[in-house]
Amino acid sequence: MNVKTFGLTHILFLSLELLLYNEILEFLKATPIVVRLISMSNSRRVSRVAAQIKREISQIILHEIKDERVLSGMVTVTDVDISGDLQHAKVFVSIYGAKDVKASSMAGIKSVTPEIRNHLAHRMRLRRTPELVFMEDNSLEKTTHVLTLLNHLNLQRQNQLDDCSSVQPYSLD
Repeated sequence: MNVKTFGLTHILFLSLELLLYNEILEFLKATPIVVRLISMSNSRRVSRVAAQIKREISQIILHEIKDERVLSGMVTVTDVDISGDLQHAKVFVSIYGAKDVKASSMAGIKSVTPEIRNHLAHRMRLRRTPELVFMEDNSLEKTTHVLTLLNHLNLQRQNQLDDCSSVQPYSLD
Protein backbone atom coordinates (compact mmCIF):
# COMPACT_ATOMS: atom_id res chain seq x y z
CA MET A 1 0.00 0.00 0.00
CA ASN A 2 1.25 3.43 -0.86
CA VAL A 3 2.13 5.61 2.11
CA LYS A 4 0.32 8.58 0.53
CA THR A 5 -2.82 6.55 -0.12
CA PHE A 6 -2.83 5.11 3.37
CA GLY A 7 -2.25 8.52 4.92
CA LEU A 8 -5.08 10.15 2.96
CA THR A 9 -7.54 7.34 3.75
CA HIS A 10 -6.52 7.37 7.38
CA ILE A 11 -7.01 11.15 7.57
CA LEU A 12 -10.45 10.89 5.91
CA PHE A 13 -11.44 8.13 8.28
CA LEU A 14 -10.33 10.09 11.34
CA SER A 15 -12.11 13.25 10.17
CA LEU A 16 -15.38 11.33 9.62
CA GLU A 17 -15.02 9.69 13.01
CA LEU A 18 -14.36 13.05 14.64
CA LEU A 19 -17.42 14.63 12.99
CA LEU A 20 -19.71 11.85 14.22
CA TYR A 21 -18.08 11.90 17.65
CA ASN A 22 -18.67 15.67 17.91
CA GLU A 23 -22.30 15.21 16.80
CA ILE A 24 -22.83 12.60 19.53
CA LEU A 25 -21.20 14.88 22.12
CA GLU A 26 -23.43 17.80 21.11
CA PHE A 27 -26.48 15.55 21.39
CA LEU A 28 -25.45 14.39 24.85
CA LYS A 29 -24.74 17.95 25.99
CA ALA A 30 -28.25 18.98 24.96
CA THR A 31 -29.79 16.13 26.97
CA PRO A 32 -30.36 17.17 30.58
CA ILE A 33 -29.03 14.87 33.26
CA VAL A 34 -31.02 14.76 36.49
CA VAL A 35 -29.17 14.13 39.72
CA ARG A 36 -31.24 13.07 42.69
CA LEU A 37 -30.10 13.89 46.21
CA ILE A 38 -31.98 11.95 48.89
CA SER A 39 -30.92 11.37 52.45
CA MET A 40 -29.86 7.79 53.15
CA SER A 41 -32.47 7.18 55.87
CA ASN A 42 -35.39 8.09 53.59
CA SER A 43 -33.94 6.79 50.33
CA ARG A 44 -35.25 3.24 50.75
CA ARG A 45 -38.74 4.36 51.66
CA VAL A 46 -38.82 6.96 48.89
CA SER A 47 -37.69 4.42 46.29
CA ARG A 48 -40.22 1.84 47.52
CA VAL A 49 -43.05 4.40 47.42
CA ALA A 50 -41.94 5.52 43.93
CA ALA A 51 -41.94 1.91 42.70
CA GLN A 52 -45.38 1.33 44.20
CA ILE A 53 -46.74 4.53 42.63
CA LYS A 54 -45.34 3.43 39.27
CA ARG A 55 -47.08 0.03 39.52
CA GLU A 56 -50.37 1.53 40.69
CA ILE A 57 -50.50 4.26 38.06
CA SER A 58 -49.76 1.67 35.36
CA GLN A 59 -52.69 -0.42 36.58
CA ILE A 60 -54.95 2.63 36.90
CA ILE A 61 -54.22 3.72 33.32
CA LEU A 62 -54.74 0.18 32.07
CA HIS A 63 -57.96 -0.68 33.93
CA GLU A 64 -59.64 2.43 35.36
CA ILE A 65 -59.20 5.27 32.85
CA LYS A 66 -61.76 5.29 30.04
CA ASP A 67 -60.65 8.43 28.18
CA GLU A 68 -60.28 7.55 24.48
CA ARG A 69 -57.32 9.93 24.08
CA VAL A 70 -55.33 7.98 26.67
CA LEU A 71 -56.32 4.65 25.12
CA SER A 72 -55.43 5.77 21.58
CA GLY A 73 -51.66 5.46 22.19
CA MET A 74 -49.80 2.72 23.98
CA VAL A 75 -48.91 4.45 27.27
CA THR A 76 -46.19 3.02 29.51
CA VAL A 77 -45.10 4.46 32.86
CA THR A 78 -41.30 4.40 32.67
CA ASP A 79 -40.27 6.12 35.89
CA VAL A 80 -41.53 8.04 38.90
CA ASP A 81 -39.38 10.70 40.52
CA ILE A 82 -40.78 11.58 43.92
CA SER A 83 -39.65 14.30 46.32
CA GLY A 84 -38.11 13.35 49.66
CA ASP A 85 -41.20 14.49 51.57
CA LEU A 86 -43.47 12.42 49.27
CA GLN A 87 -45.55 15.47 48.36
CA HIS A 88 -44.70 15.81 44.66
CA ALA A 89 -44.17 13.17 42.01
CA LYS A 90 -43.07 13.45 38.39
CA VAL A 91 -44.46 10.53 36.43
CA PHE A 92 -42.58 9.83 33.19
CA VAL A 93 -44.63 8.14 30.49
CA SER A 94 -43.56 6.77 27.14
CA ILE A 95 -46.20 6.87 24.41
CA TYR A 96 -45.92 4.73 21.31
CA GLY A 97 -47.41 6.15 18.13
CA ALA A 98 -47.31 9.05 15.70
CA LYS A 99 -46.73 12.60 16.93
CA ASP A 100 -50.43 13.50 16.84
CA VAL A 101 -51.31 10.33 18.81
CA LYS A 102 -48.60 11.18 21.36
CA ALA A 103 -49.89 14.73 21.75
CA SER A 104 -53.49 13.55 22.08
CA SER A 105 -52.57 10.86 24.63
CA MET A 106 -50.49 13.29 26.65
CA ALA A 107 -53.36 15.82 26.69
CA GLY A 108 -55.72 13.04 27.78
CA ILE A 109 -53.40 11.97 30.60
CA LYS A 110 -53.05 15.55 31.82
CA SER A 111 -56.83 16.01 31.78
CA VAL A 112 -57.46 12.87 33.87
CA THR A 113 -54.65 13.56 36.37
CA PRO A 114 -57.11 14.35 39.21
CA GLU A 115 -58.92 11.07 38.54
CA ILE A 116 -55.64 9.14 38.54
CA ARG A 117 -54.65 10.83 41.81
CA ASN A 118 -58.02 9.94 43.34
CA HIS A 119 -57.63 6.27 42.36
CA LEU A 120 -54.07 6.34 43.70
CA ALA A 121 -55.27 7.73 47.05
CA HIS A 122 -57.73 4.84 47.41
CA ARG A 123 -55.13 2.21 46.48
CA MET A 124 -52.24 3.46 48.63
CA ARG A 125 -52.22 4.25 52.33
CA LEU A 126 -50.24 7.47 52.51
CA ARG A 127 -50.87 10.43 54.78
CA ARG A 128 -51.06 12.65 51.70
CA THR A 129 -51.24 11.52 48.10
CA PRO A 130 -48.52 13.29 46.12
CA GLU A 131 -49.33 15.89 43.51
CA LEU A 132 -48.77 14.22 40.13
CA VAL A 133 -47.10 15.85 37.16
CA PHE A 134 -46.99 13.77 33.99
CA MET A 135 -44.05 14.25 31.65
CA GLU A 136 -43.36 12.58 28.33
CA ASP A 137 -40.28 10.37 28.38
CA ASN A 138 -38.37 10.57 25.10
CA SER A 139 -35.43 8.49 26.27
CA LEU A 140 -36.25 5.63 23.88
CA GLU A 141 -36.13 7.95 20.86
CA LYS A 142 -32.90 9.52 22.11
CA THR A 143 -31.35 6.10 22.69
CA THR A 144 -32.38 5.00 19.20
CA HIS A 145 -30.82 8.15 17.73
CA VAL A 146 -27.50 7.60 19.55
CA LEU A 147 -27.43 3.93 18.50
CA THR A 148 -28.11 4.94 14.89
CA LEU A 149 -25.19 7.36 15.01
CA LEU A 150 -22.92 4.71 16.48
CA ASN A 151 -23.99 2.15 13.85
CA HIS A 152 -23.37 4.73 11.14
CA LEU A 153 -19.90 5.35 12.54
CA ASN A 154 -19.20 1.62 12.63
CA LEU A 155 -20.33 1.18 9.00
CA GLN A 156 -18.11 4.04 7.88
CA ARG A 157 -15.19 2.52 9.76
CA GLN A 158 -15.78 -0.84 8.04
CA ASN A 159 -16.04 0.85 4.62
CA GLN A 160 -12.80 2.71 5.23
CA LEU A 161 -11.02 -0.49 6.25
CA ASP A 162 -12.40 -2.29 3.18
CA ASP A 163 -11.24 0.58 0.94
CA CYS A 164 -7.77 0.47 2.49
CA SER A 165 -7.44 -3.27 1.94
CA SER A 166 -8.60 -3.06 -1.70
CA VAL A 167 -5.99 -0.43 -2.72
CA GLN A 168 -3.23 -1.95 -4.83
CA PRO A 169 0.32 -1.19 -3.77
CA TYR A 170 2.11 1.36 -5.85
CA SER A 171 5.27 0.09 -7.46
CA LEU A 172 8.21 2.31 -8.33
CA ASP A 173 9.17 0.28 -11.43
